[in-house]
Amino acid sequence: SVIAFAESCLQAKLDIQDMLVGVSTSMEKILPKDMPVTVKAAAECTVALAQNGTRIWECTRTEYTFSNTSKFPLGLCAAIGNQYGTSADRKCKMRVYGLKIYESDVLIHDFVPYLQAGWPGLRDTKTGRFVSDDRVDAFAPAYGGNIESGDDPFIASDGHSVVNTRYFPQPKTKIEVDFALAEDNGQGTAILSEIASGKPSVHLYVQNAAEKYLAVGFGDSWNVHNDIRFTSGVRRRKAIIDGPNGTLAFVTGATTNKIKTGVADIERTGPYPVGMFACITNAASDLYSMESKSKIYSCRIWIDGTLAHDYKPCVKGGVAGFKDLVDGAFVMSEAKTEDERLSYGGDVIVEPDDGYLEASGINQVIDTGYKCTTKTRIEADFALTTIKSKGEVVDGKTLSNNTALFGVWGDKVNLGFYNNAAHTHSWMGQTNETDWTDSKFKDSLARRTVVIDGPAAKRMLITEGFTNKVASMKWGGNLSGQYSLPIFTLRNAGSIRSDFYPFVKLYGFRIYEDGVLQKNLVPCVKSGIPGLRDAVSGDFLTSGDGAYRPTAGGNVEQIDGEEGAYIESDGTQAVSTGYCMKNTSRVEADFRLLDDMWDGSVVFGANASGENRVLGCYLNGDFKHKLLLGLYGSAKWAVQNVGSNDLQRHTAVIDAPNRQFCLISGSTTNTFAIPNNYSSATTATDPLALFGCIANGSISRQTHARLYAFRIYEDGELKHHYLPYWNGEEAGFYDVAAPDDPVKLKFGDSGHPLKIGGCGWGEENAAFYTAPRDTNLHEGQTVTLEAFAPGAVAYQWYCDGEPIEGATGQTLDVSWSKSKEPAVYTARATFSRFGVPFTRDASATVTSLPKGMILTLR
Repeated sequence: SVIAFAESCLQAKLDIQDMLVGVSTSMEKILPKDMPVTVKAAAECTVALAQNGTRIWECTRTEYTFSNTSKFPLGLCAAIGNQYGTSADRKCKMRVYGLKIYESDVLIHDFVPYLQAGWPGLRDTKTGRFVSDDRVDAFAPAYGGNIESGDDPFIASDGHSVVNTRYFPQPKTKIEVDFALAEDNGQGTAILSEIASGKPSVHLYVQNAAEKYLAVGFGDSWNVHNDIRFTSGVRRRKAIIDGPNGTLAFVTGATTNKIKTGVADIERTGPYPVGMFACITNAASDLYSMESKSKIYSCRIWIDGTLAHDYKPCVKGGVAGFKDLVDGAFVMSEAKTEDERLSYGGDVIVEPDDGYLEASGINQVIDTGYKCTTKTRIEADFALTTIKSKGEVVDGKTLSNNTALFGVWGDKVNLGFYNNAAHTHSWMGQTNETDWTDSKFKDSLARRTVVIDGPAAKRMLITEGFTNKVASMKWGGNLSGQYSLPIFTLRNAGSIRSDFYPFVKLYGFRIYEDGVLQKNLVPCVKSGIPGLRDAVSGDFLTSGDGAYRPTAGGNVEQIDGEEGAYIESDGTQAVSTGYCMKNTSRVEADFRLLDDMWDGSVVFGANASGENRVLGCYLNGDFKHKLLLGLYGSAKWAVQNVGSNDLQRHTAVIDAPNRQFCLISGSTTNTFAIPNNYSSATTATDPLALFGCIANGSISRQTHARLYAFRIYEDGELKHHYLPYWNGEEAGFYDVAAPDDPVKLKFGDSGHPLKIGGCGWGEENAAFYTAPRDTNLHEGQTVTLEAFAPGAVAYQWYCDGEPIEGATGQTLDVSWSKSKEPAVYTARATFSRFGVPFTRDASATVTSLPKGMILTLR
């Protein structure tokens, strides 16, 4: 090995086989075969060989000192013959155990044997750089012993993928892509490419199956630079395409081993984006060719000196892709099946998926309550979870031909996104005709956003921030829709299509009207129920069928502890208010169902014999999953379907004087007129009951629900206002408007106690206690204290008034101690009511019993 130095000190532990060592001099001693030695060189040009720390040979040339740095890089196992590291001579047989390089006695490189992705070489523990034989025709050296191995983070394609870089070739572009072929690819496969009409702007590809070489095409015409190509192989390399400086280069390991200067910069802006792992060949980026089996470790793109994209391997929500460190975007392949997904290796960036709701081909419909017009714009952020065809079976369900993400059809305004019979996803947006012109596009499991823009009369498909499909819409005028827009199905002529349920994840849903945001629906879980929170109004929307909720996943928003006080029935209790409704009465019930499958159950109501009946808010068996308000008079029922039977919080209103039924959900109020067949002279003979119905003195039709408040007005004046109450032993309602008779605790025959949650009215003004309240412990025993504070947003435990570090959960484990005094453990719960925090305390006493006397008999 011939080695050049520049004021450096080299230490190498070597096994030398039939070779000479020297620095511009001849060694005077031939070493025995397989002798471990160390070779050193210093500024004074002393060269020495040592074995086990003992110097066995040296050569000193004090008459010469180095004045220049070397022009060629240092070679190991041979002498490097050019600046690119592509030629070498005087190659020797040897084993390398380590290589250290110093400058001015400072260690700057420490190379150790290493296998990177199965290829042997040396890894510099100082810089992390991996080096090996960089020559294009080199063979892999042999290796052995306890050698370290690994690979840097990478994303790999098996030849069926493309990733849109979102970059269009343009002047003053510089690109660096760090890659390795997974195998010697066939003819015409690409690592990074864009082709428009056969004229590439950026094209890094494997050209010929017989010759096996890599080449670069760059510029405004087909210009493959034959002098910047070399045998491909599976080595990891970096390609540098530098338009501003007019250079193309390949870097293998530590060496720039191919370079070309004087390359013309791009003059035009390419019509198609550049793809990784393949060549994108259309503006929609859904057509591509020349797919390669390869790995990409990183890809960076500069435009006019500014870093525009910096892609690093990333796995988000279990899907492999790239994270752009510049704008934070995550890009993935347009895979059609799970098997076509990209794979990954090494210590990649791992991130959770964004929050989503997932529908799985069953009744998980969420009604937005919004009636679209020709000025409506819809943006749905989604990802299909299967793209199987009609008749195929997914999770035991045979797919229909028209699974829909959302839509209204047969209305004055048709809007929707669904899969047609040909199994190509399509959209619609028109008033009186079906228009599929140029609107179909390929299926993909990639995350996308579909946009139906009424004011602009356009439909768009956006993938990873890139608009890759645009189609026009036909409008017949400024017409308003008749039916509200559902999600996870399509409403056809007012009816929900039960055969259109999709397999999809929904990340967000926005509705604009004439440019103004009306609804911004964000996936969330509220009090354990998956749904959509409207960031505009604060409303919470969920599926109307409690047995089939969408599932929530990813980094989904959690909304808990914000319900305030409530009384909860398990479906066996009921509470009599003692109030008989009159023809001047208005009743309001603030409630939330916990199970909407109880057909015929009543939230509040009364039912007596004859014509004097009042049946309030209930779930009717003839209209499953429907919430109804009803009255009885003149021997006929006056029943009105006021909304879907769901688990949202509502206020139901029966307003006799104004002859109205109302259902209030967040900021939305649905109002219906009481039909004329209700007699205003009708009065009730039985009192109203909560969580059930009183009929002829007996309670029936109990429901599983929570009640937050119940108000009764007469001629517009508040007569009763029932709020949740807890007296330390029993839960019920406190009438804050009638202090003469404040507490209503009359139960049905179930014998089950009601539950209370949140901060309610009571002796301590909070529904809060610990269990057990007091306990004794023997030596070695442990007790778990639990704080029952429904609605609390935070906890902190104390022992004898001092906070316990880290004890911020709902439970606390307490073990026996030697203390002779009882310890008082206090849970402090923080509540939030109308956004204002406050705290309440509840305590328990724990006594550690003494060990007692022990007698030992010998």
